[in-house]
Amino acid sequence: MRGAGRRARIGVIGAGWWVVTHHLPLLARRDDVALVSVCRLGREELNEVRRRFGFAVASLARRHRVAALPSDLTAVELNTTTGFSTGRSAMFWPGGSPQFGQFRREASFTWDVSMLPVGRGKPSTGMGAPGYNVAQGTKHPEEAFVLLQYLTGREAQLAEVQAGTITPSRKSVAFGPEYLGQRPPERVRLIAESLDHVKMPPQLCNWTDFQATLDREMAPLWAGSKPAREAAGAAKQALAPLVQEARRMEDRSGK
Repeated sequence: MRGAGRRARIGVIGAGWWVVTHHLPLLARRDDVALVSVCRLGREELNEVRRRFGFAVASLARRHRVAALPSDLTAVELNTTTGFSTGRSAMFWPGGSPQFGQFRREASFTWDVSMLPVGRGKPSTGMGAPGYNVAQGTKHPEEAFVLLQYLTGREAQLAEVQAGTITPSRKSVAFGPEYLGQRPPERVRLIAESLDHVKMPPQLCNWTDFQATLDREMAPLWAGSKPAREAAGAAKQALAPLVQEARRMEDRSGK
């Protein structure tokens, strides 16, 4: 913030496990930040977050309808992306790398971007991306490699930049006029600069199954029908076999 002694007054909507373990500890240590208000599902969990980080105001999202539940959006034929682009949701947090094409086409209001800090120690942020692989038993390895070269090359990334479907991994594209010159957002350079600070989540070869299981086990928490501790315990139990399976698959592929 500009100006000595000024503090950013922060209100948090949705203080789930990721926010509580990664973002809030970093913000709480800053002298220029005041954690003012928080809302989330679960009275016990809400009170714990308030006590731990010293929020002055805490409220239940479900009671006061501050944050939209998935069921709220699907009831009006929206999802998290269209909920934001149509102005029904105030904030959108992408699950992977930021993609702006749909927002540029559909949003009729002014919007911008910021990066969320994760972890401890040196500055870092999270970001996901698609992965390209060649099957070990492919009958056409040379042709497959040529395709991989194209998909990860400058030409393909420029095409996706024009469509607004990618945060380019190549710095020559990320810092090029084709990417930095598009508006909105005004702070698009912030996305490019964050590539030096990305902290990738664990990469599992069965990630699709892992994500589907995680979504299923956490759904009762987001709907307010199961407390966070119970939902997290059920998720851990359901995900453990998938983690073991991923390790076995990696061991076999490395032999």
